[in-house]
Amino acid sequence: MRVRSVVWTRVATTLMLAVAVAAPASGRTTVAPSIARLFPAMPGTIAAQGRPLQLRLGPGDTVTVASFSFLPRPDIAQTRNSAWCGVTIRAGAKPAQAVVTVGTGATWYANCGRLRAIGTLPAPAGQARFAVINDVSSPNSTVPGAAFLVRNGGRWKLNEELVTDPQLENVPVTIPALRRALKAR
Repeated sequence: MRVRSVVWTRVATTLMLAVAVAAPASGRTTVAPSIARLFPAMPGTIAAQGRPLQLRLGPGDTVTVASFSFLPRPDIAQTRNSAWCGVTIRAGAKPAQAVVTVGTGATWYANCGRLRAIGTLPAPAGQARFAVINDVSSPNSTVPGAAFLVRNGGRWKLNEELVTDPQLENVPVTIPALRRALKAR
């Protein structure tokens, strides 16, 4: 089953090495408070998904991306007990930026699950972009969903136009397939 691509966003931390602080008995990774406060999460519900990853966006342009899942605050959640995902993005000594990749707008799903992949994508001149692929689910099924992050003017944001782009509807949700589909765009 192929699914329309989903947009994802994440934030970087000022200290990527401080993301995983401890592993409590519950099996969830405790996330540094400096990271946790970047997301609209219920206290104590944020968990790292894998290790931070360095992406080379171009010559001399590298960012560190870390993926997280969390339960959103009740005042902003569309449904009870839904899990959202997000990333932190950090470039050099600049402050980390967080982006919610699954849970709001064009990327609303009942739940965000495991991280499948993060990878760079071809971008128009003067921009940089990458995708984050997570399992996303409704009460009836689980499928891969892609969130597209674009940097404009030094800030990262979720590109909802790519998430809802009809030309990407039948593209397999993998980094290589998305690279091929976006090569000419």
